[in-house]
Amino acid sequence: MNTSETKYLTEEQVQKFYRDGYLRIPAFLTKDETDALLTRSKQLLDDFSVEDHPLTRFTTGESDKGHVGDDYFLNSGDKIRYFLEEDAVDKDGKLTRDKTKAVNKLAQPCM
Repeated sequence: MNTSETKYLTEEQVQKFYRDGYLRIPAFLTKDETDALLTRSKQLLDDFSVEDHPLTRFTTGESDKGHVGDDYFLNSGDKIRYFLEEDAVDKDGKLTRDKTKAVNKLAQPCM
């Protein structure tokens, strides 16, 4: 990324992102928007059925644990999908923690 082309971030913000791996942007969303997103994500997690889930785990590297090109991931563009932490499922296919702590990413298509 050419940092001179960014329109919304300062050079200092871009460098902080590259250094720390995240960037906090105060007041990016209003409190009402943040509350609505949090409420919706909690609703989605409450409705999440582990029994119907292929136990796809989110990983960014090569793994024998699922994802990296599996059908659940590749066909997720128009559906709400739940991706689990890599260590959220034991060898018997059972969650190692509460489902609200097992989900790494929750993806909902843009409407």
